[in-house]
Amino acid sequence: MGAALFGCAAWATTIVPHTLVDRARESDRVVLGQVLGSRVEMTAGDPRSLRTVVSVAVGRDVKGTGEAHLTVTQVGGDYAGWSVHIPGDATFRTGETALLFLKCGRSTADCGLVALGEGKIAIEDGVALVHDLFTKQWTRRPLADLLAELAAVATPKERR
Repeated sequence: MGAALFGCAAWATTIVPHTLVDRARESDRVVLGQVLGSRVEMTAGDPRSLRTVVSVAVGRDVKGTGEAHLTVTQVGGDYAGWSVHIPGDATFRTGETALLFLKCGRSTADCGLVALGEGKIAIEDGVALVHDLFTKQWTRRPLADLLAELAAVATPKERR
């Protein structure tokens, strides 16, 4: 009743469980990249317009091709005392390496994540920390195994 009386907006996100291969099929581009940094932007002082823009250096294209540097744009961020975050979305740290499942706009250098936080798999020392959406379990898998699994999704021209 409070929402009806006060006109509060509620945002909801639902992530439909799907496999890594499904995520790759939905992606325009899948890359192994390193986070160079990020910035938060707000338009006309409106905190509802907060966007985080993450700069990524592409080390390897797994599916699709494009620029050697790209940006991942996400709704929300922390800016001038304002904080907006989408539950289930990914967070990025400068210097980290990740496998990114991306949906791109007009340019393959300006993208968003497929399935929010499930569109980012952290890589450390050649090992990926993978979240299985069906079992809700986290597993450590060799990066080489993931890349081999995803190679089936890439077109012959994209395979290396």
